[in-house]
Amino acid sequence: MIKRINDILKARTFDELFNIVTECKVKGFGELSIYDTAMRIGTHMNIEPDKVYLHAGARKGMEILEDKGYMEIGSSKKKYVELKEMPKPMQQLKAAESEHLLCSMKDNMNTLEMC
Repeated sequence: MIKRINDILKARTFDELFNIVTECKVKGFGELSIYDTAMRIGTHMNIEPDKVYLHAGARKGMEILEDKGYMEIGSSKKKYVELKEMPKPMQQLKAAESEHLLCSMKDNMNTLEMC
């Protein structure tokens, strides 16, 4: 990524950062590592995601929302989901907050009921 520092410094969106990190990944550096690295760089540059990026844990949370009928079937297969596609209560959150909720609460979401 050091070789891409100029591209990183020019980035204005989280998508740009995410794509740069993805292009620089090495074997064993999975989708969660890509997201976390882009988030750390973005935080330093004051750039936040405007979409809910799906990776390991967040994808599992999204699958539960699909199973419960809160999300369109196939949503969990996407790279990301637009905030406006999320259930109404989750649309009030920032994209990174929704991702965090999906990831950290996946084990407790089976009893979830949206208002």
